[in-house]
Amino acid sequence: MTVMKLTALVMTVLLGCGGKKEEPKPEPEPEKTGWGDRLSGLADKAKDLGSEVGDKAKEIGSDVGDKAKDLASGAESKARELEIEKHARELGDGIARKASGLSKDALELGKEIKGKIATGSTLAKYNYDLSIDATPEEESEFEKRHSKLKQIEVGGYKVGFERRSTHPLGKVYKWQFVFGWRLLDGRTVRLSLFTNDELEELLLAAMMGDLLPLANLSFK
Repeated sequence: MTVMKLTALVMTVLLGCGGKKEEPKPEPEPEKTGWGDRLSGLADKAKDLGSEVGDKAKEIGSDVGDKAKDLASGAESKARELEIEKHARELGDGIARKASGLSKDALELGKEIKGKIATGSTLAKYNYDLSIDATPEEESEFEKRHSKLKQIEVGGYKVGFERRSTHPLGKVYKWQFVFGWRLLDGRTVRLSLFTNDELEELLLAAMMGDLLPLANLSFK
């Protein structure tokens, strides 16, 4: 082979190799555990947690609301019970007073008579209250009732009396001494003396010596 042919062959081979272009290598795909996925996962967790917290808060709020309603309902029921008890007690006192002849007027008249008692009287050293009233009554009925009572004579009047431990002013005083006598106009006087003191018959007679004349004057 001649030198010229060899040279031409070499040139041809070199040109053929240099003409081929290298294919670009594909870039690696991003890993599935990259920051984008991590941030997305955290966001989802935060949403779930927020929803859970919100639900819990609603539950707590509902429980608190229910508790408050229950407490309010209980307080209202208690208030109603106390009000009913108060009315029942007042009604009971009213019935007891009516049965005992202890009206508001009887108490007021008792206060008036008490205010007229002299400071040097037997009653002055005792703590007491009075009630007094007068009602029409047949003499036979008066005698029938008073024949069962102890009797004392006071200024020409036959006065029946008894001591009671149960009476309308029992929350204030221990005893009620009830006195009764008949007026000339056909009415029966009933006078009650309320006190904590033990009073003997002679002492009661002395007290009535002060009370009876003032009582009779009140019914003229």
